[in-house]
Amino acid sequence: MYSGRLAGVGFRSTLIFAAVLAALTMPGRLQAQQFASTSASHKAKPADKAPAAKIETTRTRFIINLERHVDFEVSALTQPNRVLVDLPDVKVVLPDPLGDTPVGLIKSFRHGVSAPGKSRVVIDVTGPVVVERTDIEKGPDGKSAKLTVDIVSAPKPRQPS
Repeated sequence: MYSGRLAGVGFRSTLIFAAVLAALTMPGRLQAQQFASTSASHKAKPADKAPAAKIETTRTRFIINLERHVDFEVSALTQPNRVLVDLPDVKVVLPDPLGDTPVGLIKSFRHGVSAPGKSRVVIDVTGPVVVERTDIEKGPDGKSAKLTVDIVSAPKPRQPS
């Protein structure tokens, strides 16, 4: 008698395996690139596709595409180490998931509703960080916006002598 299950494998496990396989075989929109310049005036070239990350071992740029220009708040927290980007209720386009391997200082990220009319992007990072710079600029269509968050490793605390 057929029960609707694969022999020895649950439907949920099969579905998870298929999703992971599909994610691994699809070309990602998150690209790692070295910074050509470390000056504060360095601006990324406009991208036609979804966000990209530019990285060094101590610095990473995270880009979020938004449906429109909005006010936002960014903060870096510890225990656990993460960066929070608080936004109004707006359509957000994030890079493809990273998987198990960090890209620069970023381990993973997620987005969701944080309160009525508000949303939040949580960026999990590999250690203590400081948000060096944020910028929001209009997209090529004049309506959308690109939010850039430059994250750098926090200076290590000095040991008392």
